[in-house]
Amino acid sequence: MQLSFTQLTIDYYPYHKAEKDYPLKGTCRTPSVLSQQSKAKLMSSSVVVRLADFNIYQVSTAEQCRSSPKSMICCNKKSLYLPQEMSAVYIEFTEYYYPDGKD
Repeated sequence: MQLSFTQLTIDYYPYHKAEKDYPLKGTCRTPSVLSQQSKAKLMSSSVVVRLADFNIYQVSTAEQCRSSPKSMICCNKKSLYLPQEMSAVYIEFTEYYYPDGKD
C-alpha cells in the first residue's frame, strides 16, 4: 500500500477565551451562575487538521508487475462536483477548560 497526501495542514490554537456558553457535564449549578462563570473564565484549546487531497495505491508484488500503481481509494472532487479549494478531510477537536482547574 502506498499513501499519497497533498497539502496536510495542522493548526493548533493553545488557548482562547470560549465565545459561547456551553453546558459542562457533571455540573450542578444554576444556569445563571454557570453562564456568568463560563463567560468570565472558560477557555478553549483547538486542533484543526486539513488534508486537501489523498490517494491510496495498490502496490504490486513480484508476480504482479505494473508500470504504474493502481489507485485503490482516492478523493475524486471532479466527479462529485466539489470545489478544488475544499478539503478532502477536515478534523477539528476543541477542548474546554477552566485555567485554574476548578469546575
